[in-house]
Amino acid sequence: MRIFFGFVVFWTFLDLLANFRFLFTDEGLWLTDMARRNYGGDLKKLWDPEQGFEHWYDFFKALWSRMSILHFRSDPTFVGGVYAVMMAAILCMIFGFKTRVATVVAWVLVEQVY
Repeated sequence: MRIFFGFVVFWTFLDLLANFRFLFTDEGLWLTDMARRNYGGDLKKLWDPEQGFEHWYDFFKALWSRMSILHFRSDPTFVGGVYAVMMAAILCMIFGFKTRVATVVAWVLVEQVY
């Protein structure tokens, strides 16, 4: 089941790689500010791009809402790095290398990109 599920997720994101810049970076469909405002949940109230978080615990409040790491930064280099680490974690999950850690990392990064 792990191998089949990992293969399906890997194939899905491999297919999305052709439109990577358009779908996930700030050079495409959504600018970072627009995505944060429309889909950021409580992040739009808790975080300011110039000032950051007001309190140290606001980061955890933002995590509870619909936040993505791409709402903070979505330049092509950063998103490409997140994408590459996600694909590597999915491959590790498929091949059974450090399966528990790879599965958790893959799940978290897939949720961040989606």
